[in-house]
Amino acid sequence: ISPSTVGDTGGVEFIKSMGKAYSSYRDKNGNLGTINEGTFTYFCSGQVHEANTFGPNIGFVDRLYIFGEEIDDGRIFAIHEKTLYQISGQGTGDAAAIQGGVNGMGFDSLENAALISTGEEDHVAIMTSPDYGTQAFRLYVGIKGYQTDGQSCGACAGDENLLARNGLAFGSWWYLEGDLPSSGSLTGSFGTNIGAAITYSKHEDVDTNPNNPTQVVMGNENYGVFLFDYELGFQNGKFDAANSSFQVTRSPASAQIPSPDNVEWAADGSIFVTSDSSEGNINRILPNGNVIEIGRTIGSTESAGILDISSLFDYEPASILLTNAMYCPSALHVLINPDAVLTLPPTSSPTSSSMPSAIPSHMPSSSPSARPSPEPSSEPTTSSSVLPTESKVPSYEPSVNPSLTPSFSQNPSSSPSETSSESPSISLIPSLFPTGTP
Repeated sequence: ISPSTVGDTGGVEFIKSMGKAYSSYRDKNGNLGTINEGTFTYFCSGQVHEANTFGPNIGFVDRLYIFGEEIDDGRIFAIHEKTLYQISGQGTGDAAAIQGGVNGMGFDSLENAALISTGEEDHVAIMTSPDYGTQAFRLYVGIKGYQTDGQSCGACAGDENLLARNGLAFGSWWYLEGDLPSSGSLTGSFGTNIGAAITYSKHEDVDTNPNNPTQVVMGNENYGVFLFDYELGFQNGKFDAANSSFQVTRSPASAQIPSPDNVEWAADGSIFVTSDSSEGNINRILPNGNVIEIGRTIGSTESAGILDISSLFDYEPASILLTNAMYCPSALHVLINPDAVLTLPPTSSPTSSSMPSAIPSHMPSSSPSARPSPEPSSEPTTSSSVLPTESKVPSYEPSVNPSLTPSFSQNPSSSPSETSSESPSISLIPSLFPTGTP
């Protein structure tokens, strides 16, 4: 943190320990194997998902950290209690024969994956964002309680059945068919035709709205910030792709955020966006759509990764952030809102025993792609599907004020500010946060 801008806090003991997140490995079928770290390539963003993610029995059964390789035909992995599991691949069972799509969890370049609420207990839904590879968005729908051979394992107890009980052993995937709008919104559907898929270079990070987890925000370095809103239908215990759809909206804030990369949707409704640019801008989109630049990297390097860790310290959302500057060597920085407000009186100073053993919900981004891409079409597509109301399961009922969802329908105003420094660091903007607003 730049002390010339915000003053010297004197420092506190912050990181208690660090080390590898895994010590053992299991393959797609749950079999123990040997970790071959020499085959790992370009791990990018990642995200932790709590057990009962969206309510009792909705979402994952266990606490999982999901991440993958940002390379053509890359693998997707999960970590649970020091064991690394490979999710990508197919089993001998054919989930596509049950619910359609393409069997298994496909191999592709992965920037990040967003877990979406299905509103029911039997399935999980994951949106994957590929920076390289096919560069086409996919939706994976997994069936809980089934092994890779398509056989039910009931509660699927034991480490060997972790993927099965979480819907990651048996499932299938679809492309998101449609287009990115140059402004406003478009509606899309799910299918297996890559020619109809939303395919552009520089799809970057994705994150789920914690207040309405059928919504996902995505940063595209070339085209802006986009909001996906899913309507997932289920019939007779099966995913109904034909009667499901999504809407994608381009944020007007895109005009004020250069090269959007990593994103974080905070519980107060703010969306934080880092820029893959020489200035490394760090911006906050407020719930009303206004944009505030809260910082930038100094030293001609991008700001990679943004994470709201406020809840670990009993502070209001958007009070304490972690971000990373990708100069060499890279550095992790803490951004603290000077108007931060406690949600609960602290019982003790943060320690490894009093803090949750959380893996950050976003890991820093890896090196960006330099591939060129066409401009997105400005003509609305008509690839939407009509959703009969009787086929839809309500995906989520927010328990908070709906105004916490940012407005993507108005032209936001910015709060420009200037900063300079000679040292490679995060430079904070004096208007770090709106006064009185954490």
